[in-house]
Amino acid sequence: MSIVRGRTLSDAESAEARTLVTKELARLDSYSFWVVPTDPELAGDLVVAGTTGVFLIAACGREGHLKPGRRPTVGDAAIRVRPLRGAAKRLGGRLSEASVFAPVQPVMVVTHATAGPPTSVSGVRFVHLRDIVRDLTGRSSALSRSRAQRAARVLGMQLAGDQSRHFTAHR
Repeated sequence: MSIVRGRTLSDAESAEARTLVTKELARLDSYSFWVVPTDPELAGDLVVAGTTGVFLIAACGREGHLKPGRRPTVGDAAIRVRPLRGAAKRLGGRLSEASVFAPVQPVMVVTHATAGPPTSVSGVRFVHLRDIVRDLTGRSSALSRSRAQRAARVLGMQLAGDQSRHFTAHR
């Protein structure tokens, strides 16, 4: 599902944008933040679970200028915020079923476009690649470390030390 309307990006351009975002998110503190790829059916590329909240990250590799507004655009292409918001809501429901009660904030990261400071439009946060780590870590604490770890586990990540633990299934 494409979030960006207009000329479609090639797989190589989309992969490059995802790679750049993944490299930048690797700078996050590994003690407090966990980065997990999303399910293929969800809009977005990565999920960040951390002590400052849970974020659904989508990468936009378009060139041009980000124009936030009622209908945000990058260059001449419109950004569809509704699929990203819907995916964040579904992901939040999945986390709530696992007793991780935190809203999921959808975030669009522009990698090649010029952009001003981070801004929110219709519930989606628009951030330039250079600002993503500062934007995620600069928020106030929303989850305890153990709840953030639980969110990462629910999303399919195996954390260090999980191999030596003995988990039991509760029905």
